[in-house]
Amino acid sequence: MLLLEVPKGSKIKIVSETKLPPGSEEIDVKETFIFDHVDGMYSYCINSKNKIVHLSAFTEVEIVND
Repeated sequence: MLLLEVPKGSKIKIVSETKLPPGSEEIDVKETFIFDHVDGMYSYCINSKNKIVHLSAFTEVEIVND
């Protein structure tokens, strides 16, 4: 499913290539993220280190159920 279709607060993992805003730090694509919301072309997510990550809203992801 596309990241822009994911419910707020979902734990996700990336299943396809993603784009990050210019100048962003590299991310570990095997990591899980908490999705908050989409803001334009990018999203507001939190990684396992509690850092904000802006994945492309069109990234293919799957919801992780722990």
